[in-house]
Amino acid sequence: MSEETYTRPKLKRRYATWVLPCLAGPLGFLAGFRSYSALPTQWGIFVPLVPFLFALLLSLVAERVRASRIRTAWGPNISGLILNGEIALGMTTSQVEEAWGPPTKREMLLISGEEGTLKFMYRGQQPKRRQLWFKDDKLFRVDS
Repeated sequence: MSEETYTRPKLKRRYATWVLPCLAGPLGFLAGFRSYSALPTQWGIFVPLVPFLFALLLSLVAERVRASRIRTAWGPNISGLILNGEIALGMTTSQVEEAWGPPTKREMLLISGEEGTLKFMYRGQQPKRRQLWFKDDKLFRVDS
């Protein structure tokens, strides 16, 4: 494998890590208004925090499970790249999708006399766009 690594143009955070807890906080706050009268006043302020903390805990556990699954599937070198959101030449399509997520566009190009070449396109902030080229399920070229 090549020493050169590539980072996704605009790395998206996994939504389960931050969106779920951010949504759970306001929903818990609204639900907490109903139960304020049943709790002592010093505990009433913590009611809105319960769904937020629970969702945050679930998302952290999910990230640890994902990291463990990646480490056992692909070993320390590849898993380190994937968990940092980086790719390198020689990686498979599944490894690239695990690192960068699903591509914006996927094309199968048929070249006469050769086997098909798969092209992934990832959009980022202008002018950062990446085109990834795969042959025999191995990344062989990255265009910016």
